[in-house]
Amino acid sequence: MTTTAAGPIELTFLERLTITVGRTGMGKTELARWLEMNPASVSRWFMGMTLPPASTLRLIALQAQVPYEWLRPTPSELEDMGRGGKYTPWDLNPEPTD
Repeated sequence: MTTTAAGPIELTFLERLTITVGRTGMGKTELARWLEMNPASVSRWFMGMTLPPASTLRLIALQAQVPYEWLRPTPSELEDMGRGGKYTPWDLNPEPTD
C-alpha cells in the first residue's frame, strides 16, 4: 500500500507484480528464462489469465527484495479471480515428519 496526502492507494495484484518485476531489472522474457518457464506462461500472468505458483512468487519477491506478503494476491483478489479466496502457499522449508 502506498500513502499520499489523499490517503492510502491500494494496488492490484497485477500492479504489484509489474512493480516487483520492474525492480528485478528483467523483462518478461528474461524473467521466464530466469525462472526456466515458458514465456507464454509468464505473459498470461500479466494479462490476468492465470496466477503464478506461490513458490514462483516467492522467488520473484526475493529477487526484487520485496516482501512476499505484499506481493501475493489478497483473499478478495482471489475471490474476484474465481479462486474462492484461497491461494495455497508452498512451504519452501517444510518441517520433517516423524
